[in-house]
Amino acid sequence: MLEHYLAHLSRHYFLNLITFCFSIACLIVSIRNKNQHKDLGLIRVYAISYAFFHLIVIAHCLLPVGNDHLLYARISIIYDEIFTVIEFLIFSKLIYNQLAVRRLKYLHLSILVIVTIMLLYLVAEELVDQTLIPDRVHNAFLIQALGLCVVCVLFFIDYYLKDPRTYNFKHPIFWIITGVSFTMFTSIPFSVTMNFIQKNNLELYEKLFSIFYILYVILFVLIIKAYRCSPSAN
Repeated sequence: MLEHYLAHLSRHYFLNLITFCFSIACLIVSIRNKNQHKDLGLIRVYAISYAFFHLIVIAHCLLPVGNDHLLYARISIIYDEIFTVIEFLIFSKLIYNQLAVRRLKYLHLSILVIVTIMLLYLVAEELVDQTLIPDRVHNAFLIQALGLCVVCVLFFIDYYLKDPRTYNFKHPIFWIITGVSFTMFTSIPFSVTMNFIQKNNLELYEKLFSIFYILYVILFVLIIKAYRCSPSAN
């Protein structure tokens, strides 16, 4: 069983374990600085959600092949889709709290409702359908990435309208949304092609999936960077 987990780690060059460690580091930093950055409380929820997802993957890998193994495979896929909903709602909420232009807020809310409904539909479909269809997870990744990309653009438009002369690089939320936008924009090409690659070359799929872990390491690094900013910059 342990060999199975180590094989899983090696297929992804141990990047999944490294990302898990960064999520724990992010959680620790967020807890230690919770009084200085009270407006970033949702980041703790995000770090816990990501870490919990990795623990589910560990449980899935440590189980022997059989009915329980298939059950945990379904649970892993379902939680993966639930995590996309959590991730989308958390970063959307952080962005919405920063928007000052009313029209951008209305547009943001429209995107929030549409994307959330689409993601919840995929989760419900996964719960009802007993078959394992990885396509749904990739579709959830893509829908979430597109939705977050749009709201991140709204954030930067609003940020620019507040002060066209400069960006405040000491603002914690600036670093967080920069990390989110970079992660989501970069992941879109892979989310689009993942279904095709998985069906035709599983070994290549597992190697390319490691790119997502690299992107999340960058995201967690920028979140930790945000907590190093002075609270007075909020």
